[in-house]
Amino acid sequence: MNGNILIFINNFRFLIVEDIITNQKIAINIIESLGYTVDAVDNGYKAVDMLKQIDYDIVFMDIHMPLINGIETTQIIRKSDSGVINPNVTIIAMTASVMKDDKELFLRSGMDNYLSKPFNKDDFKTIIDYYLKAKSDLNRSKNSSEDVKKANILNINELLDQYFNDENFCKGIIKSSIDYTISSIPKIKKYIEEKDFKNISFESHAIKGQMANIYAHDFFHSSQKLEKATKEKSDISYLEEIVSTMESDLQNLISFYEKW
Repeated sequence: MNGNILIFINNFRFLIVEDIITNQKIAINIIESLGYTVDAVDNGYKAVDMLKQIDYDIVFMDIHMPLINGIETTQIIRKSDSGVINPNVTIIAMTASVMKDDKELFLRSGMDNYLSKPFNKDDFKTIIDYYLKAKSDLNRSKNSSEDVKKANILNINELLDQYFNDENFCKGIIKSSIDYTISSIPKIKKYIEEKDFKNISFESHAIKGQMANIYAHDFFHSSQKLEKATKEKSDISYLEEIVSTMESDLQNLISFYEKW
């Protein structure tokens, strides 16, 4: 790794929220070995205080902690009046409990993804690489404009790499994500008419999580934009404009999937 890349990586900063010191030390060691700057606290209240002072790129949040658990902490952070610098900061759950229902609970609470315990360096690297790539919108100028457009609709290389080159599995989760979104967008339109910001935020966050899982970058960003606009209670016309973009992203994703 050359000096320029190290300087680029070190622009990012992460926060570990973990009450068990051994786990804390292991997570810190892994992240620092990847070339990043990381801070750590041992409870959710301290995490909120740190987020009021520092604009972290990713928060790795333990679920089971005394005083206040990871889900409750996340819900505080996501509030527009929480006082944190970025209420939409990426939050990754850290837990030994990774059943399907658990993951859905994490997403509903406002978390973006999860890491399983015991910690694994490759898992950390995969999560970090994905979310920093989405955040940074790195220049893909070496590819043709058409290749870039396709990769932003759905990056097959990243998807296959993440799921062990199992093409059938990848197609299955894409189909599930499409089916979920087809049923979700009409709900969002209804909630916009009713000015039900809470449920708009819930649905947009859930779609965002689905798109993150399948590396659908364009759709990830539009759903993230709707979630942010909803939490800020933006004008209804602006929310409708974003939903229109999401519908276009959905159609692009369906067309891409059908041609694969």
